[in-house]
Amino acid sequence: MGIGVTILSIVLLFIAAIVGFRITIVSRRLASLPLAIAILLMGLRRSFSLYNQVAFQRPLDVGAEIIALMISALMVVGLISVRRWVFIDEFRAHLKSV
Repeated sequence: MGIGVTILSIVLLFIAAIVGFRITIVSRRLASLPLAIAILLMGLRRSFSLYNQVAFQRPLDVGAEIIALMISALMVVGLISVRRWVFIDEFRAHLKSV
């Protein structure tokens, strides 16, 4: 169970990083770029931790892994919500220019 939770958390972090990079590209503002890079680095760090857990048979703290999964899920939800606002603002700006 613990490894599955860790894998799901890593996948969610990479999804959040992709959404963050898309926000940066669409909004043409660099403010979200550090956030996207930080989330990507968090996903990489968790990937290394997963490798150490699997390769060296280190025990998992399931409680900590579940908390990390909840944090990852909240990041995805938050960034998707922000993405909607950015796309709506860009669409409104496009309509005003037409």
